[in-house]
Amino acid sequence: MKVAWVCYYPAHLLPDRPKLQDDLAHHPVPWVSLQAPLVARTPDIELHIIRVGRRYVADDHFVHDGIHFHFLRVPRLPRVLAAYQIDRLRIHRCLREIQPDLVHGFGTESSYSYAAVSSPFQSLLMIQGVQSEIVRALGSSRWRSPQLFLPMALERWTVRRCKDFVCETNFAAEFVRHLNPTANIHMLRTPVRHEFFPCNENRHPLRLRS
Repeated sequence: MKVAWVCYYPAHLLPDRPKLQDDLAHHPVPWVSLQAPLVARTPDIELHIIRVGRRYVADDHFVHDGIHFHFLRVPRLPRVLAAYQIDRLRIHRCLREIQPDLVHGFGTESSYSYAAVSSPFQSLLMIQGVQSEIVRALGSSRWRSPQLFLPMALERWTVRRCKDFVCETNFAAEFVRHLNPTANIHMLRTPVRHEFFPCNENRHPLRLRS
């Protein structure tokens, strides 16, 4: 079974990729970077990860840790100015070459879930934050950030069109149910990074000052 994740993936976690070296280090996105190797090791699963970016020297397609990566270069322009259509076209072309059985889009704040749902393949969406609620929380100051309104509109279109969702919070699940009452919603918590598990024994008892 071929599964394509359409999502942000931190390029700085991948060693020796000259075409990606100008991409700045960002959040490690553990809901992607920790789960991807586990999914890739699952028998009969071929995992592909597709990401678009403006800082790549060129497209980069390779296999690392059992995962098929596809980093796609897009013009160095604000992606929202093109209504994410360049992203969508590049992602859809890559998906047609892969021919996945399932496309899993992560996040509704940019192009990834929009591209997943608008593709001709069966899709599933994972929602972390809710762009519409972020815009609402800004109150009157939201008019100073007009670039937020297109992602909000695409988010609502995407949620209404998709049938299957993974949500991390009840808050996100309620947002989906409001726009798409017949959606199938699966609750899944964010995994904990390995760095949080080691625990050093404290051999010195705590002394309280009187």
